[in-house]
Amino acid sequence: MKIRLLVENQREAEVFRFHPFAEGSGFFCVEGDLAESAAEDVLPAYLSFALAERVLGRGAQLHIGESLSVLYCPEEPWEDLFSCLSGRPVYVFGCDEQALKAFASLKPVAIDYLAEFYAVDDFDKVLIVSRSDTQQAIIGQAPASFLHLLISEGDWRLCLAKELLPFDGGLWRAALRLAEGLAERVSSREELPLEQARQTLITYRHSYGFFADRYDDYMAHVDYDHWHHLLRKWYNDFAVKSLDKFLELACGTATIAELFAEEGVEVYACDASAQMLENASKRGADIKLYQASMTDPIPEKDYDLIVCMFDSINYLTGKAQISQCLDEVYKALAPGALFVFDISTLGNSLDNFNDECTLTDEPQGILVHHAFYEPWNKRQISRLELFEAWGEGYYRRGELHRQKVYLAREIVDIVERSPLELLAVYGSESHVNLYPKRLASADGRYNRLYFILRKP
Repeated sequence: MKIRLLVENQREAEVFRFHPFAEGSGFFCVEGDLAESAAEDVLPAYLSFALAERVLGRGAQLHIGESLSVLYCPEEPWEDLFSCLSGRPVYVFGCDEQALKAFASLKPVAIDYLAEFYAVDDFDKVLIVSRSDTQQAIIGQAPASFLHLLISEGDWRLCLAKELLPFDGGLWRAALRLAEGLAERVSSREELPLEQARQTLITYRHSYGFFADRYDDYMAHVDYDHWHHLLRKWYNDFAVKSLDKFLELACGTATIAELFAEEGVEVYACDASAQMLENASKRGADIKLYQASMTDPIPEKDYDLIVCMFDSINYLTGKAQISQCLDEVYKALAPGALFVFDISTLGNSLDNFNDECTLTDEPQGILVHHAFYEPWNKRQISRLELFEAWGEGYYRRGELHRQKVYLAREIVDIVERSPLELLAVYGSESHVNLYPKRLASADGRYNRLYFILRKP
């Protein structure tokens, strides 16, 4: 289904300006217009409960998590709701007379304490409440861990629960990715998607974008001026014209792009992460930012130099993806222009990222980074877990980064089958061209390899 995200004003809409909406999906400012699409293939998603109540009125809500669900039902339940809950373990607070009476046919278990509900080892369990403050107290402990459904007889919609989250664009966008994940799994709004929602949460549990806010700190050791110097040197050595138009793929927070913009070059930069682009935009540099992956078609043409740095190519985990990237770069380059990229090597994984774990104590929480290498499929894995202070406890968010560790010869073979010409391969801390005769020992000798390509 397509997502129609409803926000209240332009300030809220700006949070999603870099979000890669699928075709037919998008965000809409209501700003007094409370009309909602009635199309059957559209799934409305409201940024806030307040906006949803303005449009729909007050109604029932179903909050679905990986291991439990909470149903808030302030009104008389309907037959389909009973059918949906039938066969699931249902719990009600013993003091909630309205819920006990309304759902008596389901034979709910009366509890006195929330801990009794949490202790039940059954991820199908549902707690039913009739008071709004009760449901807010429960889901407010970890609001981003739920999919929030606004339900009525024969229909349902989504809410991103803005009120329960701090003004954090990253959390709002993470909630939207969850909503989109659910939209991909359902084909109608007639039946409540309890199992589809749970599977969505499991699939997206490591998809948060909090690392983007820590990227510059993580890369603080990088001498960007040195990288800029190398790129400039290689351009001067191999290019056939002056550098007027530049593109950085997988730009992160666009530090390299900014250095070229300071030269007066026309600079473009793109990244798959909306949060990275938001942070890049705060630099205030004259850079045209847009959201795209490394394999997407490049909208502009006739670039003099395209770069893809800091082992971003390793995130393309299939050789066909690298070939597609090279094809798109070829189309976007001017004749005689260059494409420069680097890879992290096998030696780098074995020496520096093979079962390494670091813990960073932050002002608002704790970040755990576990890096390990999988030799059976040549994958470098980085698992990030953020334990962020939330009230008197901690809220856990996770990210999983997967990179393919390619041998130099594998990359050379891919490039040689592409329409681009391979000019040189350099190792970190080396000024000697390793291509074609010195590649045999490159994977273990250097932590990083740089590839210089040209469009004939």
